[in-house]
Amino acid sequence: MDMVALINGGVFLLFIVGFQFMGLNYVHYQSDGDILQIRYYPIVSFFGKEYSSIEFNKKRLFKAQVERSFLFHELHVEIKTREGIAEYPEVSLAALSSDQIQAIREDLARMLPEKRQLHQ
Repeated sequence: MDMVALINGGVFLLFIVGFQFMGLNYVHYQSDGDILQIRYYPIVSFFGKEYSSIEFNKKRLFKAQVERSFLFHELHVEIKTREGIAEYPEVSLAALSSDQIQAIREDLARMLPEKRQLHQ
């Protein structure tokens, strides 16, 4: 009986650590008006549910990539600043459906000038 509880606890711990290691996030993507806002927070977190946010004027978007990494998709965003090009940390899109990921791709492609097409 104790061995079963120990095994179950070990499997549960591996599951939690796996989610933490993979960086899976809940993502809120909003593109209304002139501002693009991406808020995200980890599905599993040992340190609370504080979200991170990426927010900028759409005119500053320089490059956007939705790439498949391991088993999941990740969003990479770069914007123009006075000092040059700033790259935001990647955002895991694993919690989103394929349709939601495609909608983000299409929205970002509309924002980018023709010379810098969205990379897939």
